[in-house]
Amino acid sequence: MSELEALDSKLREINLLFEDVLLLNHRDNSLAPLLGGFRYVDNPDYLYSNYKHNVERASENIIYPTEKKRYLEFMDLDTMKSRIDKSGKGYVESVFRVKQEDGSFKHKDLIIMQIPATNGNEFLFCMRPYMMIGIDDYMFDNRVGNADESVIEFANLWRNAIWNTRIKVFWKDKNRVFRGVSRSFMDYFGIDNENDIIGKTDDERQWFLDENMFKKDELGVLNTGKPVSNITIRVIAKGSAKVIVISMIPVYKNDEIIGTMGYFVDVEEDRKKQEQMDILKMTDPVTGLINIHTFMESMIDLALQYEEKKKDYGLILLKNTRHDRIVESYDEEFANKVLRKMGQVILDIAGDKAVVARTRESIFAVLMPVSNYDDLRAYQDKLKNSLNAITEVEGLSITPRVKGACHMRSEQGMSDAGIFDITRRELADTENS
Repeated sequence: MSELEALDSKLREINLLFEDVLLLNHRDNSLAPLLGGFRYVDNPDYLYSNYKHNVERASENIIYPTEKKRYLEFMDLDTMKSRIDKSGKGYVESVFRVKQEDGSFKHKDLIIMQIPATNGNEFLFCMRPYMMIGIDDYMFDNRVGNADESVIEFANLWRNAIWNTRIKVFWKDKNRVFRGVSRSFMDYFGIDNENDIIGKTDDERQWFLDENMFKKDELGVLNTGKPVSNITIRVIAKGSAKVIVISMIPVYKNDEIIGTMGYFVDVEEDRKKQEQMDILKMTDPVTGLINIHTFMESMIDLALQYEEKKKDYGLILLKNTRHDRIVESYDEEFANKVLRKMGQVILDIAGDKAVVARTRESIFAVLMPVSNYDDLRAYQDKLKNSLNAITEVEGLSITPRVKGACHMRSEQGMSDAGIFDITRRELADTENS
């Protein structure tokens, strides 16, 4: 398995465990969705901008008022590495009440993990539902009520983790009788009460279309102790035929196998999630153009062509310096429509001759094969003039002021690694000119 495949596998595992995952970057003071979107951001553009601004907005808009101070301390990037190092666990965790779409507040478990080999510059922010220990019946099993305190605490934590995970988990005794399942497992098969499955076998539930096939694998785990992975089975769930992939391991007590534990993934659900992840990882949610990560991959491709064939390329960065004024005059929703309009204008001109992306806020990037600087500059001017010629969007008047900067890879002292930063700094210098 390649490093890319291994990373993708890890990301998919994280996606099963958490409802939201963001990448936090201390050096760039930014955050971006690693998996899926982020439902608690009212403007998707904020996801790729100022981290501290996002945290402050969240504390004001979605965090329960009395927990604001604690939330700001928890999300402090400047102290994050030291706090995680001090924890000795590789992460810090806390629970906050988070505002939902209907105005109610729900407890959410927030976990921040340090990404290895980033020198404390990158972290994963993960969010999942939280059920308060000791209140819900599922959180305290009467079967451990007379055990010592440490056993009860461990049982509560285990039950809490299993009940809230999106992984469809199950565990059985050595007679293949269900001892427990996760809520996701129950939801998948339309089971309303744990008592409808605990104490029963697959034979009694009759949900496998090919029962003997899975039974053979399950008995193999019980008899040999050898785990099984990615067993494809056809099942009946909520009246429909579906295909799932099951993995299972033995459960030991005093060196004796006493049961099995496993989980399964719905093939169709997994395919759809993967498609969504692929799209989200590649595109900008506001304009539909590719995002900065995909754009950088395109730069690598052109860099390789330059290295191997000396095929030159150029980079153009464009920014509407009046974007903030549009937001103030109208609102962020309308400003996003302006960004989409600008993106479409650039695409119409570029066609299939260039790669076009929105990197952040009102900055667009254009990457294209080109043989000389004059042609590149003429192309930049054409784009600028076309964008500045936009006078209205959906009947509302606007007066954009687009600035630009461009460079060729073959320029003296230029490098593949430095061309973007050099052009970005030059663009920033032109904003005040």
